[in-house]
Amino acid sequence: MIETSILKLWLFRIYGQVPATYATLVLSLSAAANASIDAVKGGTLSNVSGNGHSLAWVTGGSSPDASDFAEGISRLLDLYDSARADLVTSGVNSPTDAQIYAEMKDRLVPVREITKDFSLAGRFA
Repeated sequence: MIETSILKLWLFRIYGQVPATYATLVLSLSAAANASIDAVKGGTLSNVSGNGHSLAWVTGGSSPDASDFAEGISRLLDLYDSARADLVTSGVNSPTDAQIYAEMKDRLVPVREITKDFSLAGRFA
């Protein structure tokens, strides 16, 4: 599983590509997702190009590997859908990429504590 801090950096980098390379955040996320599908062993991802735009995603070493990258991008795409839907539900009929990005960034919160003690879980059910 990809750490939240790495996902935040990926989201920051992907969002940074929007003005220069892609028309929208979702297109930039989609390009990253397509690159993860074309991953080769060792974590090097192929170059994605189309309509005069290109994007190369490369991860080095064994962590994160290509499957981690694919999982992370999938999580970011799910987060995009959820953030956009919640903004629309809250009354923002046509959310901008900046609004969606801010919502996504706010939702990427690291797990700071893990417990194996579920003795109180029944009390709140």
